[in-house]
Amino acid sequence: IVVPVFNEEKVLDTVLENAKVFGYLNYLVVVNDASTDRTTDILNRWNRESGLRVVHLRVNAKKEGAIREALETLQRAGELKPYTFLLDADTRLQVSDTGVEVSDQLLSAIEYLNGQGLGAMALRVNATYFSQPSPAYLSAYSTYFGLQVDCWLFGLSGQLWVINGAGGLFHSNQLLGILRTMTPSFETGDLQITVDLMKMGERIRLYDEIKALTYVPEKAKDLFNQRRRWERGTMKVMWKDRAFYLRQFFRRSFLGPAIVLHFALYLGVILTGIGLLFKDYI
Repeated sequence: IVVPVFNEEKVLDTVLENAKVFGYLNYLVVVNDASTDRTTDILNRWNRESGLRVVHLRVNAKKEGAIREALETLQRAGELKPYTFLLDADTRLQVSDTGVEVSDQLLSAIEYLNGQGLGAMALRVNATYFSQPSPAYLSAYSTYFGLQVDCWLFGLSGQLWVINGAGGLFHSNQLLGILRTMTPSFETGDLQITVDLMKMGERIRLYDEIKALTYVPEKAKDLFNQRRRWERGTMKVMWKDRAFYLRQFFRRSFLGPAIVLHFALYLGVILTGIGLLFKDYI
């Protein structure tokens, strides 16, 4: 399980303690992307006390660059496993409702990946919070619920809108090959990996047996900035790979109608803004 980390001092102890309690700490490889807060000290303490595997980068490589460095380091050491789970630094895994241990869930996910002949899978991502729910949490909860529905629907045709960075399973060599061709960008990475897999003809689905709980921004401003970054990244990838997305309108795919809906929402926002500006003249 590769976890890229940058300035996560607030959540890191909580996430790592959860990994220790639920028995998957020894699977983690945390790559510290040149953090400038207390993240480095926290990771070094976990390395000393619990044997956590940590890769420290001196220069910030952005999220996908950090993941690539971790995989490259494992490959050079002969320790790169055939399968890689990616988790965000603010995400923790949870024992299933039936009481199945996390380690067994991970093995079951790999078996499902191979049994279905898939190139990758998105894990089920749910929103969580530290102390109490907030309006920002409720908004994030609804977003992730919608993403689960999207993933289930698109997965019927072997496609996904995005494998959210908070939880995904990949073939290690294939993931590393994609990362080697990418220009790392914190805005576009998750979506770009997903699109590159689909362009290679790989089938992708949702695997909802594993719950990945991700801590969401607590303030409306932080939530807005997060969503703005997501949408800006979406537009960049859709423009870069516009030929791929256009082809979705000529095949039996749920992705084509989803693109129309996505742009319809933008159009609605723009028209609403224009209406508010010129309401006195209409």
